[in-house]
Amino acid sequence: MDAPSQFIYAITTGRSGTAFLSRLLHLNLAGAEVHHEFRGFPHFGRRTPDASQLTTFNHVGNVPEVRSFWRKKFNEDQKSSARVYAEMAHVHAKAGLVENLDLLPTSVRIDLVRLERNSFETFWSHLNRFDFVQPHFTWLFNLDARYPNVIVDPAPYLPHRIFGQALWYVHEMEARGAYYQRLVVSDSRIRIHRVRFEDLVNPFGAATFLRSLGHGCDPAEVELPRHAAPARRSSMGDAERQVAEALFAELTCDTEAAGQNYHEEGLRLGAPVHLFFKEAGALQHESLQAVSGNSKKAGNTVRAGNLKTRGLSGGAGDVGLSS
Repeated sequence: MDAPSQFIYAITTGRSGTAFLSRLLHLNLAGAEVHHEFRGFPHFGRRTPDASQLTTFNHVGNVPEVRSFWRKKFNEDQKSSARVYAEMAHVHAKAGLVENLDLLPTSVRIDLVRLERNSFETFWSHLNRFDFVQPHFTWLFNLDARYPNVIVDPAPYLPHRIFGQALWYVHEMEARGAYYQRLVVSDSRIRIHRVRFEDLVNPFGAATFLRSLGHGCDPAEVELPRHAAPARRSSMGDAERQVAEALFAELTCDTEAAGQNYHEEGLRLGAPVHLFFKEAGALQHESLQAVSGNSKKAGNTVRAGNLKTRGLSGGAGDVGLSS
């Protein structure tokens, strides 16, 4: 049985049009196997990262336990008999998707879609779903602003509770998109496509995107999924929206620069050796224990520029695309 020769995955926040994008690919990529996401039993821990893999990666990076999940995941994906395998699940890039693409064959083509949507509307959508009210839900599907292994400084956001955490999350994922664009530049198998959801809902934008994936078609031939206008109803009221708008205007972030600078400083999400220069207590997060070791070398230093990025277990093979 032949395995796919092209794999397509997403880097995005969620609430950004992943379901629409998966349907767009399904309708227009002949012979492709396309999924939105796998959830629930028996998929968590096998096709989708579970909470342990998400929290581990965002505490200590691409350690062997995380690598083990991605080996299983990619082995499953390669069982497809289609020539193109696509999965638009927003969870993957938060748990080491990009760092582990070296586990896919060297002969395949890999396309990563940086799917973006209007930042405020994405922020507001997460608020309306109460995604950051319960940390257990956050640990399953999103990112916790209290994680130590992050790009955007969460300190200005945390006093604003769930509003601040939701906004930090949107900024962090946008920054990670920019970071990953730099991280994979030397891998000839990988192409990153930065696209806006607002552009995909018209034939011209969709056709341009499909051509970038190597599946060219005329705009007149593009089959667009039915896209319902967003409902006007909201779980939160006008007062909450005014709070959200004020916070969005106050806490601005150049997320593209943040992600690029993180990479250029030699810092890596896959091998966050700079975290071991923090006080051990700063690495505690609920039930996950603090990282042990000689963590008091340099007081409360958060980052050390131009550190060599090495695997936490000593082997370069444990960190994938982290150099």
